[in-house]
Amino acid sequence: MRNGIVVVVEGVSTGLVGAYGSNTAVTPALDRLASHGLVLDHCFVDSLDLPKQLQSLWTGRHAAQKPSSQEPSSQWSMWHQLISSGFEACLITDCAVTAKVAEQLGCPRVTLIEVDESAEPAEDWTDCGLVRVFVSAVEELSETESNRVVWIHSRGLRLAWDAPIDLRERFIDPEDPEPPNAACVPDIVITDETDPDEIIGWGQVAAAQVAVIDQAIDILMTTIESREDANDWSWMIVSPGGVPLGEHGRVGWGKADLHGEEMSCLAIVRAGVQPANHETGMPAPGSRRAELCQLPDLLMTFLDSLELNLFAADSSWGQSMLRLGSFSAPIGWPAHFQSVYVENLTEQWIRTPAWSVTFRENELPELFVKPDDRWEISDVSSRRLDVVDRLREIVGRFHECLKSGKREHLPKLEDELCNLLR
Repeated sequence: MRNGIVVVVEGVSTGLVGAYGSNTAVTPALDRLASHGLVLDHCFVDSLDLPKQLQSLWTGRHAAQKPSSQEPSSQWSMWHQLISSGFEACLITDCAVTAKVAEQLGCPRVTLIEVDESAEPAEDWTDCGLVRVFVSAVEELSETESNRVVWIHSRGLRLAWDAPIDLRERFIDPEDPEPPNAACVPDIVITDETDPDEIIGWGQVAAAQVAVIDQAIDILMTTIESREDANDWSWMIVSPGGVPLGEHGRVGWGKADLHGEEMSCLAIVRAGVQPANHETGMPAPGSRRAELCQLPDLLMTFLDSLELNLFAADSSWGQSMLRLGSFSAPIGWPAHFQSVYVENLTEQWIRTPAWSVTFRENELPELFVKPDDRWEISDVSSRRLDVVDRLREIVGRFHECLKSGKREHLPKLEDELCNLLR
């Protein structure tokens, strides 16, 4: 029997998680999952719009693809696949938008949790607003039935930042001032008059919020580990984009923009008992993959961990990350893992192993060297017009493949777009 649990929490930047290299994070539960699972180092959203992200996670289609049908209920979805495969499936969420999209796509049971957002920091982490959805999930996981999938979606850092004061203080360096004592979601435009200590302080509060999330995930892990079928559970932890913390002049989500901090996804997958039908075998515990991937790939990876028939998703853009061969340099990656693409209103962004570029209507493009320029600060487009032109061509090819639904037709990239050593 197979079981699966997925935890989606909005706003958790990879820079706030120890498994992704943070030296200030307090995330032992996430780090433990990572040490026994697969960490995807370069996973990205395919849209900044939550309903489109959910469509990608539940249909395996890229957000920029036109739907095969205007009626969501008639589309192939993960929920339909689970039901037809004999799984008991449910969604537990504190987000009304998520609940609505799930129902449209065929989720058989949706539990919507109401969260009262406090205007003051909580006295204890268990009193934080985001914890309520995890409490409901623990009750669900206490049921003894098997062959189940429990999907948890929390608004996470889009809810009030109400972590307790003592937890916030764990992230203060000796000479730092006290962190903010408010419990709002910050929305700050950084100017010359902005106090740098305020920006640092909100970063500390964000780290405290993630520590609360980590403790809630630890309770889920303890609940699963107490079950007789504990080894049969596959896990997937996802955060579809992080909260901006000052990298590009803003703290909070006041304006959606195609920058790395908002598009990078935390993605950790841990399969249960190793399936016997993988040609390449399951990744070893603690493995990492550097290939570029997006939300549709997470769905297919999760379904693969449950040994479900992936061919049922014949219109899917996603590919399982559990079926990749041994690690090779980016020039040797499969073509469909060498580039990722996001569009937002009048903006287009494309990323290859060595470059990222943003095209904006009526503006000059911005080009950044990867992975060196992690925060995308130094625009080198004027120095590498040849790379800008080539990436513009790749955008065109990407659109052709999205229109046809043939991801395998994405072009194999040349060395210039993949070489990390310059």
